Amino acid sequence: MAEVELRGIRKSFSGTEILHDVNVDIPDGEFVALVGPSGCGKSTLLRLLAGLDHPSGGKILIDGNVVNFLPPKRRDIAMVFQSYALYPHMTVARNMAFSLKLKGMAEDEINTRVSEAARMLDLEPLLGRKPSELSGGQRQRVAMGRAVVREPKVFLFDEPLSNLDAKLRVQMRGEIKELHRKLGTTIVYVTHDQIEALTMADRIVVMNAGRVEQIGAPLDVYDRPETTFVAGFVGSPAMNLLPGKLTAGENGTFTSDKGLSLPVGAVPSAFDGRPVICGFRPEHLVAGGTIDAAVSVSEPTGSETLILAKAKGEQITVFVRDRMDARHGERIGLSVSPEQLHFFAPDNGRRMELTADQETVARIA
Repeated sequence: MAEVELRGIRKSFSGTEILHDVNVDIPDGEFVALVGPSGCGKSTLLRLLAGLDHPSGGKILIDGNVVNFLPPKRRDIAMVFQSYALYPHMTVARNMAFSLKLKGMAEDEINTRVSEAARMLDLEPLLGRKPSELSGGQRQRVAMGRAVVREPKVFLFDEPLSNLDAKLRVQMRGEIKELHRKLGTTIVYVTHDQIEALTMADRIVVMNAGRVEQIGAPLDVYDRPETTFVAGFVGSPAMNLLPGKLTAGENGTFTSDKGLSLPVGAVPSAFDGRPVICGFRPEHLVAGGTIDAAVSVSEPTGSETLILAKAKGEQITVFVRDRMDARHGERIGLSVSPEQLHFFAPDNGRRMELTADQETVARIA
């Protein structure tokens, strides 16, 4: 096991900077997910960590040692790829043992490691099969087993579940999390699926356009997004974000650009008339209240209902954790608690706290 440190990492291709001063500390034994949309730089960062490419600037440290230009085989890492990358002519057992044979390990030790990994991943009945005889989930477990037998300091996962169907993804999420519990090895996991990141990782690193937007425990990031990008990306369905202005007072309000008014509670005078972006999660809208909305689309999913509605011309998403027979054009009353509102600066998208301290007032002035 090992600590991983990324210090001021930059990466450029043909003069175009892809990664901008990325700083992440991953303690020994932690499960960290790099999450973000396609093109955000998360896979590039993983390739740099794996040694498949070199940074244009900054330092990569594994267990306290700078590894910027070390080849992959000398970094003591193991990578699980999206494509599984299994040898089609080899059995499961030979696929798992191959890297150990290349290292010249004794046959008895190889057999012991393969047997232990197969037992851990429920692969024992499959050891004599070839990849073409396996399901997608079984192939992914073999790819994981091939990494496990190496007993590396760090596991790297590059979107390993994206080729699986929805049911298998749920199953494999649990298996990867259980594998981490058993091994306690540092894991860096890349995914574009924020549900994977939220359910599996100890901490998540949210990336956007080659920069780190926020780092934190999954629920901390969900409950207190630091930017409008994080607020809109983390969570499904996404947070409602409405531009508008604040009115100060003991019973202050937010009024959107189209006229939707929401009670905010106490708003300091320094914020009176200030442009802001107000955010609230779809599940925090509850039936019954002064928000008059017309249903545009209703999507029942069995135990839950997703509703797209319009209120004062604003398109809002409502997520009801119950069955709700709402039809197109039907009017519904909604409300949201002031404690569930988030505010962001419209110029840079950064989070704002409605306090009267001098630092906050200076920042928004």
